[in-house]
Amino acid sequence: MPAILAAHPAALARLIKFMSISKSKILLLFTGLLPFLINGFYNPTIVKIPTLYWFIEILTWVAFPIWIYWYGIKKQIFSRNIVGINLKIFNKRNLPLLFLFSIIAILTFPIVYNSSFIYAQNHYPINYLKVNFSYSQILPGRGIKYFFILLYFSATAGIVEEFYLKGLLRSIFKNTFFSILAFVIISATIFSSLHWEGGVWGLFATFIFGIFSATFYATTKNLWPNVIGHFATDYLWFTEVKFFIPIG
Repeated sequence: MPAILAAHPAALARLIKFMSISKSKILLLFTGLLPFLINGFYNPTIVKIPTLYWFIEILTWVAFPIWIYWYGIKKQIFSRNIVGINLKIFNKRNLPLLFLFSIIAILTFPIVYNSSFIYAQNHYPINYLKVNFSYSQILPGRGIKYFFILLYFSATAGIVEEFYLKGLLRSIFKNTFFSILAFVIISATIFSSLHWEGGVWGLFATFIFGIFSATFYATTKNLWPNVIGHFATDYLWFTEVKFFIPIG
């Protein structure tokens, strides 16, 4: 997408109208997302060296996000409220409603992702772009170690990706209808592109999931239901519990 915008200055100018430009936010977002964009190239190799794999894994999924959050708060680039980390929903503190929407996210997020993935499988017989790597390869046999690594993968994906692509990214856009629409489309596009190594099935599923989850966040303005719904989606996917609605 950045290359497309650079090649079309008019499109970039129209996009800027919807954004509250903050170079610091964009730089932080780029710093956090870059490893996820390129890890499809190196993961198939480093997975054979567990120590190196886990060093880079912890660096990109734990250390970088913590530093970005800490630096952003410290330098007042953003606040917890701006990125949706609070107990408000629809801009009002309402714990029962927040809990309700968290349950809704748990019930709907996995169905949206799984239904989209199965639809892609049924319509694209060959999973082009798929690389020889899956996070399932990292999971050990059943047992306590399996359970903790499963929790780690699901939690880091839910927290980090939602923080970057919902909370932080949404704070760059203005509060007009077309700005929110631009946020939803761009969030889904970036989210999908970060999962290119999953092939066209993964690209399609993550794009549809990205549209749904970004719309969900833009509606509630709270990050926690998204984090919980994303966590549930990944956890159920890893355990091969797939709820879906047949489409097409």
